[in-house]
Amino acid sequence: MSALQTPAVLLAVDLGNTKVRFGFYQAGVKIADLSVSARTHRLADEYVLLLEEFCSRQGIDRVEGSILASVVPSLTPILTAALERCTGRAPMLVGHGIRTGLDIRTDYQAELGADIVANAVGARAKLEPPFAVIDLGTATTISLVDRADRFQGVAILPGLSASARALAESCAGLPEISIAPPRALLCKNPADSLAGGLVYGFASMVDGMIGRIQREYGLDQLALIACGGSAGKVIPHCTEQITLDPDLTLDGLCRLWELNKKRK
Repeated sequence: MSALQTPAVLLAVDLGNTKVRFGFYQAGVKIADLSVSARTHRLADEYVLLLEEFCSRQGIDRVEGSILASVVPSLTPILTAALERCTGRAPMLVGHGIRTGLDIRTDYQAELGADIVANAVGARAKLEPPFAVIDLGTATTISLVDRADRFQGVAILPGLSASARALAESCAGLPEISIAPPRALLCKNPADSLAGGLVYGFASMVDGMIGRIQREYGLDQLALIACGGSAGKVIPHCTEQITLDPDLTLDGLCRLWELNKKRK
């Protein structure tokens, strides 16, 4: 990656339990993205080669810096080393002390997931509070930012794919399935019944949690936005009006970079 061309590109990295997503941003706009499995044990050298080859194919010549949100501590040093080699500087890490523009009301801010922080910041750039963010990834998280830009907390629930695997492993008569759009609410064979139960069940769970949040916090109006690998399978079946935004986490990382880059 050379530093010959302007404007510079920011590399935003979301390291999750299942995937690593790389988003390349120029002037705040995503121009390319790459997603790879986080369960493949790559060395830093392999990530460097992967990113250099991708940038070459995309015609990306200059990367100004990088920002990393990680929920996998064992892989964080590997990605950190790779990003430093690719950009010539250590990545900005999302964690306690980073400027967010939100009043985070949690017991231990250092324990709040970096992806949850990025989601909230990304949503705040697009929505007026109060709003809730639903992330349907390896785990499902639902968080709330109130009218005063206070991050009130988060609920952590099982993920769709993890639930499907757990059923297949725990119930001898149930197959392991690739979750497809459900054919009906009530189906006539185990595979379709699993797909319908999981998708409609998760949609109902999201609807129910949103209703409870509104009642508990006295919110008549609540903007809703969703992201995560399973969001496209679940959100269309919710009764709540929820905006689907697959790039929310990466967009939030880009916003966090802008809020904090003068401190680097």
